[in-house]
Amino acid sequence: MKKTAIILAGLLAFGLTACTDSGHTMNGTLTVIDIDTLGTGDPCGGGYDVEHAAVEVRDQGDHLIGAATTGTNVSTDDLLCTVHFTVDQLPEVKFYQITIGSHGGPAYSLEELEKMNWKVDLSLGS
Repeated sequence: MKKTAIILAGLLAFGLTACTDSGHTMNGTLTVIDIDTLGTGDPCGGGYDVEHAAVEVRDQGDHLIGAATTGTNVSTDDLLCTVHFTVDQLPEVKFYQITIGSHGGPAYSLEELEKMNWKVDLSLGS
């Protein structure tokens, strides 16, 4: 009886591990270019507040399939605000629509993301 329970527990643990390892990881960068204030304002602030912003990835049916949060500004340039994000466990679907905060981004096909090694570089001009 104990051997059966141990084997079953081992199989369940293996199954749970296999499920959590599935999916793709999308790594992204969003750069806001402050062309309006020419470096006198805050490219990370105002209407383009992208630091610690919600990141959503939706499929072709507008179903939420992944979420994350952007990091802090990593740029040392007064004209740029650059944040990184990582969305884990994305299932294979036809299209992936990215939204950061209130800023809608592009949609990518599965084939496009595979060609880009699941790395996206986005930009937004202020």
